[in-house]
Amino acid sequence: MVKKLLLGCYIFITGSLILHGQDLHYSQFMSSPVYLNPAATGVFKGNYRIALNGKNQWQSVTQPYRTISLAFDMTPVQRRFKRDAFGAGVIVHADVAGDSKFSTTNPALTFSYIRSLDRQGTHTVSAGIQAGMVFRSISTSALSFSNQYNGYNYDPGLPNNEEFHLTNYNYFDIGAGTHWNYQFARERSCYAGIGVYHFFRPKQSFMDDRNIKLDVKWNMYAGTQLNLSPAVDITPQVLIVKQGQYNEVLMGSQVKYIQNRYSHTDYLSLNAGLYYRSKDALIFTTGFDYKQFVFGISYDMNVSSLKPATYYKGGLEFSLVYTYSKYKNKRRKEIPCPIF
Repeated sequence: MVKKLLLGCYIFITGSLILHGQDLHYSQFMSSPVYLNPAATGVFKGNYRIALNGKNQWQSVTQPYRTISLAFDMTPVQRRFKRDAFGAGVIVHADVAGDSKFSTTNPALTFSYIRSLDRQGTHTVSAGIQAGMVFRSISTSALSFSNQYNGYNYDPGLPNNEEFHLTNYNYFDIGAGTHWNYQFARERSCYAGIGVYHFFRPKQSFMDDRNIKLDVKWNMYAGTQLNLSPAVDITPQVLIVKQGQYNEVLMGSQVKYIQNRYSHTDYLSLNAGLYYRSKDALIFTTGFDYKQFVFGISYDMNVSSLKPATYYKGGLEFSLVYTYSKYKNKRRKEIPCPIF
């Protein structure tokens, strides 16, 4: 009985959240910088970057929520003498949620301007913009309605007598942001940023109700990378998200054990970390960096009031980032940027 009650509350809360257009987030948020903030476009050491992220969540409670994104970004223009650069990229984000197969697909273009505040390029700021289309759809074939109760039991053959004005819709969406980075030592840096999405507050309703609109979303984050020894780094991070009446705080840190720190051909690090999403979950992370690849895997262990229904199970998530860099023997001319 308790499990059924919690399941009902879960469906009501998360269903309201999804249908009102509130966004869900990756736990490995810094592994998808372009998704987090358009100002992070092109902010990395290298020529171009490809990031793949995926998550499978709440499988023990209902149909799992599956999320995946693929992003590509680069700095096609770098002006050495003006100490600035322009970033450009593309990202495709897709999500399928619950029994209704509520689907969201969002392809977008993203651009940034990166400016060095000193001659060495160790202190930079950037501003970015992201624009794209969002396509949403829903299927009612697997849903159950009270009208299908025949007085004795549920009969899926009965008509549901529900009228949906729309089963799909789309809208134009735009966001912007700013990002700051300061590299105060060779292996020590700090960064912070703000991303703002859904400027135009598009309507969100399969009933064609123009009064239901998508709330503006704020992503605010900060972090640092510190080397404790020649072989050990720590990377504390915090993310604060606000969207309408919903708030999320995620904080924690990873520890990196590094071999061949200064080698471009044999670089290897082993990573492990622990994060906490307020009033929701503990997040265990692990992974490795090898040459130009960064791989991460994490698991959300639910510790909220939903745990009797989830049995502490949450979501499995992975990330894979590839950065191509054409290294040269002579001193590099690119603007130093943080490694996400």
